Parts: sequence; structure tokens; C-alpha cells
Amino acid sequence: MATKKEIKNGYPKRLEVYSETKIVDGKEEILWRYRYSTERFARPIKKAYKFTIHESYREDGKVKARQAVIGTFSYYSFIRNSFDYLKVSKKIKHIAEKFNISFDDLYIIFINKYEEVQKKILEEYEQTEEYKTHEYHESIIAKYGRKKYVFDEKYRGLKEWWIDTYAICYDVFGTLKNPEELERLQHAYEVREKRRAARRR
Repeated sequence: MATKKEIKNGYPKRLEVYSETKIVDGKEEILWRYRYSTERFARPIKKAYKFTIHESYREDGKVKARQAVIGTFSYYSFIRNSFDYLKVSKKIKHIAEKFNISFDDLYIIFINKYEEVQKKILEEYEQTEEYKTHEYHESIIAKYGRKKYVFDEKYRGLKEWWIDTYAICYDVFGTLKNPEELERLQHAYEVREKRRAARRR
């Protein structure tokens, strides 16, 4: 089945750098922050998947059938893996009682079918520009976090603990924005290490 309209709330198209001015140690400092763009990928696929259970039974010598709907899920909900567990469980419990079958058996049938559809959708989605862009953004932010941790550990104690020293020097892409501040930190670090070495003698 199809949904009525295109979804326009995909992942952001860009990762952006912006500046934030703060007073640090009595002077203005520019900190380089990041954010996602407001422009997002459109999600043009309008498919939705209805999960039902069917039962055939005999009544007055005739074969009859009945069905119940567990739920309807949009194409992109499989990407987020965002079905409402409590809502689905409640629905399955109701259907299991109505059809006089085991809740566990019915839930396993649903999950197996859901995962089968999800696998196919994810394989398609992972070929899209949206997916590749989002993964690229995630890798940049993860790399930023690792570099920031190493930097902060190295220069810890040279400024107040609450000052985001890395963001004064670098942006999320690893571009050096304030070489003068980095030079000051490196000098202070060298002085501190020499003092520590002298005390160990």
C-alpha cells in the first residue's frame, strides 16, 4: 500500500561549523561549534506495509477465513526501527486471545516477517545519498570526539576545567582555527612537563 505524501524529514544534508563568542579568562574567545543544516533529505518512497494474521476455519461444513491487522508501518519506519513495542504487543495479545493461539508464537511470526521486510528495505536504503551522507557525518563527529578527548587529556589543567579548549583551536572537521592559542597551549604544556621532570630528579 502507499502513503499519501512524500516525507521531508530525512537526515540533514550538511554538517555546518558556526562560531560562538564567550568570555574566557577575561577576554573574548571564539569557540567553533557544529550543527546540522536545517535542509534535510526528502524521503520520496511512499510505501507502507500492513502486517496481518489470517485464519481459516470450518463452519457449517464451509471453509471460512478471518484476518486481523497487527499494524501498518511506513517504509522509513523500518530504517529507524521505530515501531511502538507496547502498542504492537497489546495488539498481538488481543489477536492471540481472539484466535486462541499463543502470544509468543504470534509475536515470533510478526518479528520474523518484520525483520524480513526490514532487511530488504535497509539494503535499498544503504545505496541512497541520504544514508551515505549521514554515515559520513557520523564518522566526522566520532573522529572529532576522539581527537577532542586526546587533546583535552593532554592539555588538562592548563586552563579552567570548564573551558572547551579544543573548540577554541579546532572545528569539527579538524581545521585549525586558532594557531596562536594552540601555540600558547603547547608552550604551557612544555613548561609544565619540564617542571615535572625537574621535580622527579
